[in-house]
Amino acid sequence: MNLQAVGESLWQCVAGLPHRLGYVETSTGTRTRVIEAGEGPPLLLLHGTGGHLEVYLRNFGFFAERFHVVAMDLLGHGFTDLPPDDGPFDWRTVAEHVLSTMDALGIESAAIVGEALGAQVAEWLAVHFPSRVQRVVLCCACILPSEDADELLAGNSQAAFQELTARTLEDPGSVELMRERMAWLHLRREQVNDEMLNLRIGFWTRPGFTVAHRKLLGSLRNAGHNRRTALSRSQLQQLDVPTLIVWTEQNPLFSSASALRLAEYLPNARYEIFSGSAMWPQFDEAEKFNAIVRAWLSGCSASARRG
Repeated sequence: MNLQAVGESLWQCVAGLPHRLGYVETSTGTRTRVIEAGEGPPLLLLHGTGGHLEVYLRNFGFFAERFHVVAMDLLGHGFTDLPPDDGPFDWRTVAEHVLSTMDALGIESAAIVGEALGAQVAEWLAVHFPSRVQRVVLCCACILPSEDADELLAGNSQAAFQELTARTLEDPGSVELMRERMAWLHLRREQVNDEMLNLRIGFWTRPGFTVAHRKLLGSLRNAGHNRRTALSRSQLQQLDVPTLIVWTEQNPLFSSASALRLAEYLPNARYEIFSGSAMWPQFDEAEKFNAIVRAWLSGCSASARRG
């Protein structure tokens, strides 16, 4: 394991690790940026809304000791191609692109770790394509069933974050706005990593990104009631894919009640609550996250609690 030392680039975490960083093209012609390393069972790492594969650099090498790990820029994110202008852009579109990327990499099925949007995509895939998903880790976001999709939000914080995101999309090159938005991911503003900040500004200022991202965000606001994306209570209750729900006590956007409610529906779910991070436990509590998640993925965790 090679966690980042103070002052080092995030990429120093994988500097001594044999890995491949490049692009694959899906069957739909989507050029997709991926990084992969290690041998063993396949493991996909899916980032959140507005993110990119670098959010997992503090975890990548640790997981690569036991898995064939693949992190990717999701559709319309990072250096992966934008979606077509004339079609929908929601978590189902993103999930279908994940499947196409798995096909391009020759991965029949995999365990999936997803945070935020990545968690919603992973959950949707586990319900609709259980043969492609061996285990799933849902980090700091989930899809509640359509019957209670409007419940258990964290007060007015969602609206405040959406308003800040809208302002950042108006001026994605603003260091101040991007730092303010990224501060939501951490417990303290000083935890915002400057390298990650600059990477994100670079990705958000790509031609076409802001238009596509507004479309994605618009779809997410009504996803729980959209027939394309919503999951029903019965669908969740029938999901037998082993699931680990990773949440934080101080999640600024979704209350811990959301995680506990989902765990009640899923017949094969466990949960872990982290106390030293906000939206990014995989980044701010990397050592703890790595140990708990890798043990659970390997089927030898006794610490995770039953929902």
